[in-house]
Amino acid sequence: MNDKTYIEKLKTFWRDEIIASEVYQALANKAKEGQRELFIRLAKMEQGHAELWQRIAEDHFGATFERSLGRRVKIFFIKIFFL
Repeated sequence: MNDKTYIEKLKTFWRDEIIASEVYQALANKAKEGQRELFIRLAKMEQGHAELWQRIAEDHFGATFERSLGRRVKIFFIKIFFL
């Protein structure tokens, strides 16, 4: 694989972790008190995974990822229709 392919893979992994973190945070906001902490912990774990993929991309390829408008819209619709 070439560098571009690796960067795209890392970006896919990063994006999936960001989406998961946002979804878990939304679930935490709707959860009952006993479940809220679990979802918050999961959201933080996913955010940590996203930071790991970002760090690997930066350290090995000099690439950085940013949350795009399209990604924000996707997360918004996931929250609206599925939560």
